[in-house]
Amino acid sequence: MPQKTVAVSNSQWTSTDFLTCPQFWSDPSGADERTSRFSRNRDCNAAFLWTNRYDRSQMAPGVQCMMNLKQLLIWFSTVSTILVIVGVVFAFFGLKILPVERTTLLPWQSAIYGAIMMGWGTTLWRVGRIAFRRNDSELLKALILGLAVWLVVEAAFSIYFAVWFNVGVDIAVLALFSVPLLKAIALMKKQSSSSSSGRG
Repeated sequence: MPQKTVAVSNSQWTSTDFLTCPQFWSDPSGADERTSRFSRNRDCNAAFLWTNRYDRSQMAPGVQCMMNLKQLLIWFSTVSTILVIVGVVFAFFGLKILPVERTTLLPWQSAIYGAIMMGWGTTLWRVGRIAFRRNDSELLKALILGLAVWLVVEAAFSIYFAVWFNVGVDIAVLALFSVPLLKAIALMKKQSSSSSSGRG
């Protein structure tokens, strides 16, 4: 049976949980209760996901919202993947493959590199602060992965082109970012383990 979603406006639950809440839905099949999975979404307020034989006409607006979010996720993921592929192409073939005058190429490359650094730095600053405030270890791990891809690939090309000072810069930047991220992940894991043992 397909999995369906019903939106419910209720602010007291903020995390995913398994609940049996027959009071939040009408049951055309006559069953007394059903195990429902609660999932909180900032834009859709709240939604209950459960297995049942409901057709589209019975879906609440939150269902469409969840479906739209899935489509937007696919869109965002596709664009991000394209960006990675373009980055690989530029890394191996250079910006010289673009229709740009050679006299303009170097200063233009410098401007692009600066713009990327500004955008990436802003992303790290904003997302990193959110991750620390929310104690989100998964988000911190994602940041470490992005940093590793950036700096390891950059260091590899720096070695290839014998730009040795930049290898040192890459190592230093990776260390400066990774140390607080890795320590925070370890602390969050420790806190999670302590909480679990305390409940046990």
